[in-house]
Amino acid sequence: MELDVRHLRVLLTVADAGSVSSAAARLGVSQPSLSAQLTRIEQALGGALFARSREGVRPTPVGDLVIDRAREIVDGLDGLLREARRQTSEAGPLRVGCNTSRYFSAFLLELDQLGFTRDVRPCVDTSSAVITEYLLCGEVDVAFAGVHVGFDDVCPAGLRQAVVVRHEPFFVALAASHPLAGAGEVNLSELGEDEWLLPPGKPDGTYAALMEAFRAAAIAPASPLGRQSLPDFWPYIAAGRAVALAMPSDVPPEGVVLRPLARHPVVGTRVVRWNPARVTEGEAEVCVRAAQSTFLRELEETAMLQPWWERFPQHRPTV
Repeated sequence: MELDVRHLRVLLTVADAGSVSSAAARLGVSQPSLSAQLTRIEQALGGALFARSREGVRPTPVGDLVIDRAREIVDGLDGLLREARRQTSEAGPLRVGCNTSRYFSAFLLELDQLGFTRDVRPCVDTSSAVITEYLLCGEVDVAFAGVHVGFDDVCPAGLRQAVVVRHEPFFVALAASHPLAGAGEVNLSELGEDEWLLPPGKPDGTYAALMEAFRAAAIAPASPLGRQSLPDFWPYIAAGRAVALAMPSDVPPEGVVLRPLARHPVVGTRVVRWNPARVTEGEAEVCVRAAQSTFLRELEETAMLQPWWERFPQHRPTV
């Protein structure tokens, strides 16, 4: 067993209470459970820390040494936490912008795992252009955005940026009954007669990259419904009424398939951007690590389970 601060707190509670039964009551556990835990702690340290008697427990010479050091460690940690929380409280909550609420919720859980102490407030918008505007006007402190090389990948002056995903090819979502649904890869030029749902929200790099891809493929497809959120229109796509750009990590419902686009006409990059006046370098580093871990977990739970992952490794995102 490896000791951690919880075990040190147990030892201090036992020492202060003077008996295992009193310590168990303070800790809200049963006496047998605490006795067993205390035995495991003593085994990990290589000897008895308390002498037991009918009157209770008292530290052995080794126990006195361990308890003194444990008190120093616990008091120091408590002081560190108080100071960190005081400073983050003075700084206010960390306002985080993100393109999707699903990704944001997973990111919050990852921050917890990394021990991030500052309160976090979400700001979700489907458009990376809007998220960047929020950063520039001070409404958001740090943001995750999907950008596109040559369109909106340049970090605005005054902000800092770290790349989380270097290369993320976009796919196309088709009805399972679509004539191209059986193809391994789909050429964008073959979809000129289809109605398209355009990327949602205010036009950003994704929208600009798709328009340029249409131009390069010499097609001008109709899009009477304009910019729409893909999850809201899965039934419309399943009915064969339209096609749309999709992320590799999207999970289509029954009746819809994702197919890679040949030669990667639309490729995204995911970045973390932050305002250095509101976010410390340490906080930014934790946010970048959390964003990377969240993305990799998202791939494991979605894209890696889809048939194309093994068949077309060239379409996998590159972190």
